[in-house]
This record gives sequence, C-alpha cells and structure tokens, in this order.
Amino acid sequence: MNHFTSRLFSSLAFITVFFFYCDGFSQNLVQNGNFEEYIECPYTAGQIHYAQGWFSPGEGPKAGQSDYYNACAEEEVSVPLNIVGNQQAHSGSAYAGFYNYTNGADIRGYIENQLSSPLVAEAAYHFEMYICSADSFQYTSPEVGVFFSTELIDGISTSQPLPYVANIVSDTTIVMDGDTWTLISGDYTAQGGEAYIIIGNFDADNLTTHTLVNSELSAESAYLLVDDVTLTTPEDVGNLTQSNVQIFPNPFSDRFDIVTNTNGISRLVIFDGQSRRVIDTNIPRRTSMSMQDYPDGIYFYEISNEKGVIQKGKIMKN
Repeated sequence: MNHFTSRLFSSLAFITVFFFYCDGFSQNLVQNGNFEEYIECPYTAGQIHYAQGWFSPGEGPKAGQSDYYNACAEEEVSVPLNIVGNQQAHSGSAYAGFYNYTNGADIRGYIENQLSSPLVAEAAYHFEMYICSADSFQYTSPEVGVFFSTELIDGISTSQPLPYVANIVSDTTIVMDGDTWTLISGDYTAQGGEAYIIIGNFDADNLTTHTLVNSELSAESAYLLVDDVTLTTPEDVGNLTQSNVQIFPNPFSDRFDIVTNTNGISRLVIFDGQSRRVIDTNIPRRTSMSMQDYPDGIYFYEISNEKGVIQKGKIMKN
C-alpha cells in the first residue's frame, strides 16, 4: 500500500467513525443542561437568564424568582457558598435554584429552556435531572415537575403556581437531607412540536409534600437546587458500545459530549500537550463539555471513578 493510499484509507476510516458517532448519539436536547455556560457572571438573586439557554417564565416585581449560582460569582450567588447554603454542584461549578414550597404563601419559581429541536410526535424521550434541597430553610420538599410546551411561556406576572399539569413528576417519598443530590427521571411520549420545558412545582402548598427540618431558621419555605438536566431518546442512552466511555465529535471545534456506561459521578481530567492540567471536574453519566476558551491542539483526557481509571485517550480541538 503506497503512502497516498494509506492516508486515504486512514481518512476514510476516520470519517466513517466520525459519522457513526454523530448518527449513534444525539446531543442533550436541553441547552446548557449543566448550567456551566453563562452570558454574564451572576451577581445577585433572580438572574437565571444569565445562564446560557435558561430563563424564567415570570416577569415583573411580583413574579416568582429563579436564581443562578456559579463559582465565578461573589459570595451571594457563588458555588459552593451562597445565600441559600453551602452546596457543591452535582457536576462542574454551577446550578439553578427556586422556591418549591412556601408554607401557605404559594410562591413559586420556575426555570424554562428552549430545546435544541422540537420533539417528534409519538417518539419516546427520557428526562433526567438532579435536585438538592438548600440548607438555609425550615422545610425540605422533593416536589418538582417538568412540563413540555409547544409554545414559549413568558410574561407571567404572578408568583403563584403555574396552571399546568406536569408531564413528569418527582417521587414524593424521596427524603431530602440537604446535602445529597438526588436523581429525578422519567419517560415522556411526545405529542409533537414540544419546544420548551419548564421545571418547578406546579402544585399548591396544601398539596405539596414537605418536611420541617429546622424551625429555628427564619425562612419558612423550601428551596430546590437543580443541576445536570438532560432530555434524550432511550435509544441514545442504550447505544453505548463495550467501551466504557464515548467522546464525540472528535475532533471538535468548541465542545464535545461524553457518555459513560458507569453509574454515578465520574472525574474528568484534561491535560494539554505539555502535560499541564487544564480541566479537573466531576461529570454525570452524560454531559457536554465546552473548551471554547482553550487553544486548538491535542489534549489528553483521563476519566475515573471510585474504582479507578475508566479510560484514557486523546481529543483534538481544531
């Protein structure tokens, strides 16, 4: 085999693998589901719109408040320490938060996201997110739901529960301890055309399961943190090969997706070509990583869990 033929064969092999990855795995339909990307670093409460792709359906001074927390911020809305407690992100260094119970006041916050593409009628989708109860409030409540909408819902001028029935709801028997992130998941068969999701508690306080945990705290309410929101098809979740980790696309321009077939949280470490550690973060089973601010070139990654290294490899940004 001459040099030209060898190079052509290698290029065709790469293209085949690249398109296999793109065809075999769909990206998370929730934009910026891990809240890591931001338009501007938040500096106070009520700034969920600073998280890329996220916003609140409420508008005006009487609307329910939804908050954005990121380690880039000052202490009020930073991570892990902020005005609602001290909580590490489920992965990365950012998350969202809102009230889901207010002891009879029926004040609610919601977060909304425009999906990267509308849902297909009669297609099955799998939803996941992680929740945690903020520890500066008298109550905890696991109640949260997801509503799929064909239309943008905005301009809501009240803080009362939105008049929608959630398509996916949490298990109300979950015990929230204020420290542990809990997986909420469910399957949804699309009607067709759903282009937005809204996350929050759609029930009134008198219908909301809640637990008093510390009556000495001043805030007579429950406040929920949310991280790592994903919406995929079940086929996407089951398409893993025997490899422990899939990274795609590779090469990539600004971002790449990671899918592992291990349960729980894994650790991702990325080194540059000079063996300098440039990223060190915890990741869920599926996540999207941005390297927009890093120079083009070859990087080396290592993914591990409590049992040791899962996989090592090379990625290329161009």
